[in-house]
Amino acid sequence: MSNFKQYDTRWSKLPYPIKPHYIKDCGCGEVSIANVITETDEYKSATPKTILAYCKQFADPNGNGTYWNAIPTMLEHYGFTEVMEHETMGPLWKQLSKGNRVAVLLMDNTPAGTNKIHWTSQKHFICATAYKYENNKHWLFVKDSNSDSEDHNGWISYEDNLRNACFKVWSGKKPKKVKKYVPTTPYKGKLPNGVVKYGSKGTNVRRLKKFLIWCINAKLNPKSDKCADKTIGYVKQFQEQYKLEPDGIFGPESKKKAQEIIKAHEPTLAERVIEACKKQADYMKNYIYGWQPKPTIPKSKKKGTCVTFTACVLQRIGYLKSGECIWHTASGKVYGTNDKMSVTYPKNKTVNDLKSELKAGDVVITGDKKSVEAGGDSHIFIMSGKWAKDGNPYIYDNRSCDRVRNGKSALRKYDGSKKVIAVIKLKG
Repeated sequence: MSNFKQYDTRWSKLPYPIKPHYIKDCGCGEVSIANVITETDEYKSATPKTILAYCKQFADPNGNGTYWNAIPTMLEHYGFTEVMEHETMGPLWKQLSKGNRVAVLLMDNTPAGTNKIHWTSQKHFICATAYKYENNKHWLFVKDSNSDSEDHNGWISYEDNLRNACFKVWSGKKPKKVKKYVPTTPYKGKLPNGVVKYGSKGTNVRRLKKFLIWCINAKLNPKSDKCADKTIGYVKQFQEQYKLEPDGIFGPESKKKAQEIIKAHEPTLAERVIEACKKQADYMKNYIYGWQPKPTIPKSKKKGTCVTFTACVLQRIGYLKSGECIWHTASGKVYGTNDKMSVTYPKNKTVNDLKSELKAGDVVITGDKKSVEAGGDSHIFIMSGKWAKDGNPYIYDNRSCDRVRNGKSALRKYDGSKKVIAVIKLKG
């Protein structure tokens, strides 16, 4: 675990709270808080620099360090519970003996303990992240933000190194590990147009609540347009889960992160195609086989072919307009495609020959060329991207509808030895 120092050059010259006062001179309170919260799962990556924006509001502008009464406020802000100040050491030992507790100590300039340890020339915050009682002594695992001395860090006896110099003492219980909720579906909704904070009202609040419900499983009423304590608490939870400053304000940085999360959960083109295949197979499960010159999704429920199935799948994702379809002429030339698609004509290749090239969502037309020229059978289907152990592919086509009708998966195995007339790949 961390043992940050005020004089670390990564943050020593950062204003605390404003110039000419800096962390290296008066930031022991903030650095002690950083040393404490990194003991928790949620803030194990925190540093004095990353918590500066929040903590510096509790710093005296005249360079006298962190306000004493801000220590419990900051501990509670970072999730600690049962936070309390102790006027004597007895109640502190009682709390620490319960385990899973930390302490923040404000040291005076009095020589401390039997060893007469000098902690500070004025007042100075340190912290303790563990406790034990051995050999009739109280031991604290201490982190001093302004010293590397062995007398100031590590396991230290209160009786030998701390007695009579503890001016004020606080303790707190570490927060329980929060199980992170990760959304598994695409987000359907809009984000707030502006900043949402405590007291905000209106459409932006409802939009924020819908996002929080999706993103972190927040227990909120999406119809309520008021932003109160419960909503702010979930905003902080969102900010903490995604490593943002937990100020409870859904502003530009929070919105930027929200947009990134939403984008990461958007389905890929292949996923959209496969989902459309499943929906169309279920939609057509009671259809009657028969040619439709201009297939549409509504008509496909009653009548269709492999051309109908594929056309309606592409209509569902916006790659074809209603009534449009893809098929081929007697010579095998494909028609009905547009600039959202690319067409290739493999020569004397089977589906299995093209295994490394065919991906989920690809549209494939198969048939023997001579047979096609003579008006014989050909077939159009959509690749699933999955292959059986025997080397043959799994596909989606109009026969998928029959499988769904019989209570089976829409996915079906196809004969990979069939010759390929054309492969249509979707762009985007």
